[in-house]
Amino acid sequence: MKVLEEVKYFRKDAIYEQYTKILFQWKDYDKITRQKMIEGILDVYQDYHNIIDICMTRELKFLKMYLEKNPHYKDKKYEWERNILKKKFLLTPSHKEFNDIEIYEELYDNIKLAVSKVNWKEAKEKDRINEFLVSYCKVQGSCLAYALAQIGSQMLDVDETTITQHIFRNRLFRYYVWLYDEEIEGLGEQTIASYDDYWDVLEELKVARKEQGGAASFSLSLKDYQTLFYNDFNINNPKIKKFYRTLLELPCYHLPVIQRVQEYALLNKERDSLKESIARIPILKNYDLTEFFKELEEAMDEMPSGALNGMTPKEAIAYKQEEQRIEEEKQKNYTPQQNACLNQKDAKLFYKIYFALLDYTNQLYKIEPHVKIYQQTGINPYQIADIVDKFWEEKEKIIPQFEKDNLYKFHQEELQLAKEFKKGIRDFFMIARFEKEYTAFLTGDRVYMVKGINANLDEIISYQDLPAPVVTSLVSFKNTLVYDGMLYTYPIQLGGGIVKQVEKDYNALMKYYHL
Repeated sequence: MKVLEEVKYFRKDAIYEQYTKILFQWKDYDKITRQKMIEGILDVYQDYHNIIDICMTRELKFLKMYLEKNPHYKDKKYEWERNILKKKFLLTPSHKEFNDIEIYEELYDNIKLAVSKVNWKEAKEKDRINEFLVSYCKVQGSCLAYALAQIGSQMLDVDETTITQHIFRNRLFRYYVWLYDEEIEGLGEQTIASYDDYWDVLEELKVARKEQGGAASFSLSLKDYQTLFYNDFNINNPKIKKFYRTLLELPCYHLPVIQRVQEYALLNKERDSLKESIARIPILKNYDLTEFFKELEEAMDEMPSGALNGMTPKEAIAYKQEEQRIEEEKQKNYTPQQNACLNQKDAKLFYKIYFALLDYTNQLYKIEPHVKIYQQTGINPYQIADIVDKFWEEKEKIIPQFEKDNLYKFHQEELQLAKEFKKGIRDFFMIARFEKEYTAFLTGDRVYMVKGINANLDEIISYQDLPAPVVTSLVSFKNTLVYDGMLYTYPIQLGGGIVKQVEKDYNALMKYYHL
C-alpha cells in the first residue's frame, strides 16, 4: 500500500496534526495541501536516522518484530506501539486483513535500514532522557526550556549541554513538545517548552498558575515519569491506578474522559463540572457512578498539577499549612532591629573608603571608563556590579597599589581602614534572621553577625522574606563586621524544606562577630 495513493481518504486536520509534530518547520494549515504534507513527512523519513530519532526503543523493536514476520506483533500487549506508529505514518491499517497493519511501500526499505542500524544502547539512553523530559512537560503543561534542561540534568545525571541539545534536536521530544519563543516579564524573550496536547489551554494555565502556584515540587521519581510517558496517568500510585482501572471498565469511549480528567488535573479546576460532564454521557445515564466519582476525587488529589507547579492538590494543602506555620514562626522570632547599623559618621567614612577603592579599581582596569564612584551618591549597585566583582577578585593586588598611589589623599587612619578590606569576603549568603543589633548571614558552617551601614537591614528586607539568598561582601570596619552596602538578591520563593534547614543551621552553628 502506498501512502500517496491513500492520502485522499485522510482528513486534512488529522494529517496536519502529525505534519506539525514530525517536521521542525512547516507551513500554515491554509497554505498547504494534504498531498504536500504527506510528501513532507516522507521526505523526513528518507533519512533513516530520523526514523530512529522519532521512535522509542519499544517502537523500533516492534518494527523489527513485524519485519521479521514474528506473529506476536498482533498481541494485545503491543497496542501502544501499533497506535503510535500508525499516528506517525510509519504503519498503516491493512486492506488485506481487518485489524492488521502494514508498512507503506514508500517507507519499507528505509524502515528496514533504520531497524538494522539502531545502536540499542544509545536508543535506550535517549528513551531515558525522553521519558523524563516529555513527562515533565506533560505534568507542568509548559515550562522554560532552559529550566527544563537544568532540571533534566539534575534528575538524569547528564550534563546540561547534552540535555539542551536534546531538547532542540531530538525528533521524538519535538514530536510531543512544542517549542516557541515568548516574552517573559523580567527575563526577556525565552524559549517555552509546552506539551503539545495542551496548546489550547495554555492561556488558562498561565492564569491558574498566578492564582494557585506555589513552590515547585519534584516528588515524582524517574520511575513515575517513565510510567507517565507510556500511560495516561501515574499508575504507580495505587489510588490513581484503581481509578484508572475502574474508568476502563465503564461502558463508554474512554479517551474523551481521560483527556478531560488530564485537563482538570493540569489546571487544578473544581471537579463538580467534570463529574457532571461525565454523568451526561448517554450510555452512562442510568449507571451508578457514586463509587467511581469517589475514586476520581481520591485519584485527582494525588495527580500533579501544572497550575500548582508540579505539586498535587494534596501536597498543595500541606504546603499552605506549612507556609502558615513558618509565617507564624517568623512573627514569633522577629524583634525589630535597633542599633543594627553604623552610626552616621562611621557610615559616611565607610562609603568614602569603599567607593575610593572601587573608583580606583575602575581606573586601574578600565571596566566602566565613564562611571564615577568616589564621593558619589545614589549609585545603582547593578551599574557597578562588574567593578565590585573585579575589586573582590583582585583585592590582594589592588589594595597595596591603592595605598602606594594614595590618589585620594587619605591620611594614615583611612589607609589602615582600607587595608582591612583585604580580609573581607565576597560570597553567596543566606540572611537567616534579624536580631536586635545584628543580622545573621549564613554561609557554609558559619553564621556571621553583621551590621548594616546607613540603615538596619530589616528596613531593606522584610522579616517575612527570610530566609533571603543574597550575594554581598563582608568586611571588618572599626572592629565591627558589616556588609558592603550592596545586596544582590534573588527573586525566588524558597520551599519549606530549605526554610527548615536554614533555621536548623542558624540554631546549631557558632556565631561569628569578626572575620
